[in-house]
This record gives sequence, structure tokens and C-alpha cells, in this order.
Amino acid sequence: MELQENMLINDRYRLLEERGRGSFGEVWRARDEVTEAEVAVKIYIALDKQGLKEFTEEFKVANALNHPNLLHADYYDICENRPFIVMPYCPESTVSMVGKMDEGQAWKFLREVSAGLSYLHGKDIVHRDIKPDNILLDREGNFLISDFGISTRMRSTLRRNSTREMSQKDIAGTIGYMAPELFSKKPESVKADAAARGGGTGTGGNVQQGFAGGAGVLPGQGHLEPSHGGAAAIVCGSEAAGRNACKALEIG
Repeated sequence: MELQENMLINDRYRLLEERGRGSFGEVWRARDEVTEAEVAVKIYIALDKQGLKEFTEEFKVANALNHPNLLHADYYDICENRPFIVMPYCPESTVSMVGKMDEGQAWKFLREVSAGLSYLHGKDIVHRDIKPDNILLDREGNFLISDFGISTRMRSTLRRNSTREMSQKDIAGTIGYMAPELFSKKPESVKADAAARGGGTGTGGNVQQGFAGGAGVLPGQGHLEPSHGGAAAIVCGSEAAGRNACKALEIG
């Protein structure tokens, strides 16, 4: 099934605009023809019978998660062997904010993303792919974590069913934001999300990652220690401002 604009999915969701795609599927801005609400529809690749069964079980786990800083799926179904989920539409990710946050914004970012990750970790779920693309802004300006709840097993199933070219992020995360723990023999660690969270705030405007080889690097500013304060320093404009924001959160 080739997706295109104006296509109606399961007689309800009309695709309006493709917002992103990867090896495992596509994200579309869509309209719910029943409620007339603007929504986001993530449509995954076609899966075999066993894959669909596994995906349904995964969705049950993810659907049970409920936190104000997680982007919650409102609906799940299958169309021509392609599972899809329907979520509230968030027009922005934090990609546009990278390297531009002031101290107040960095404080809010770290507080809300930390709260969402703490909730996931309390449920024994490691996100593994925290990056600006996966942290969205709702219409009230709240930070929401997306793309959580897909286990390593499900990623393997998606890879097995995929005929598209694999990207680096399909391995276990996005290389530039991956913590050293993800390259170890036991990669399932909450430390991986914590490091990526810092990288998410600390990416410089010139595609400089928040952490590189264990320490953040900012052109002309030397090395920053891989702490939350060091990461926030990049977006806050100074090390002191970044550490003040993190001290207020008690995570520095």
C-alpha cells in the first residue's frame, strides 16, 4: 500500500501531509473525518501474521502508559497488514529550538523530559532514542516524549519485515545521541536515556552533538563535562546559567 495525500485510512483518517518517514514507517498529518480533529497518524510497514500479533501486544503495553509528558496514542488499528497508531498532532519538535533555548526554556525542557523518562524507567522501559526529533511541543508549549514503548524484540521484527534500506537509528538509536552504554554487551540501561537527554538539550546550532566521545564539544568553548549542567550550558548561553537551571532541578 503506497501512501499518498488525500488517502482515507480505514474509512476515517484522511492523510493530508507527510511529516516524516523512516525504515519502519511514515508519519502523516491527518484529519479524523468523524471528529474533524487534526491528528498525527504513524503507519508502520506491513507485517506478517506473527509480527502483527507482536505489535498488538506491544501497543497494549504502550497504551497503558499515562504521563503528561508522554505523547499518548489514542487509537490503534491495522490497514492492509500495516499497523498504525493515531496521536494528537503536535506541529513542532524541539529540532527548531536546538542551540536557541534560554535558561527558562532549558529548565522547562530538562524538568519535563526528565519527568517523562523517570516515569518510563519506573515501568522498566528504556526509550533508547531520545533526540530533538522525538521530543515534541504541544499547542500549550509542553514537551512530550514520542516513539517510546518499542522493545528491542519489536525492532527486530520490524527489521525482519522491512524491505526498505535500514538507517543507523534502526540499530538501537541515533548514533549522535547514543550513550556509551548502548555499545556495551548490556545496552538496556536508563543511563542511555539520561545521556541522550543531555545531548538533546546540548546540541549546538552547527550540528555539534551534546556529547562526543564522553564530553560535549562547542566550537571555541573547549570541552564540557557530560553532565546535565554542561549540556544545558550550550542552550543557556553560559556554563553558569546551565548549572543554575540544573541546580534548580536538583539533577546537575
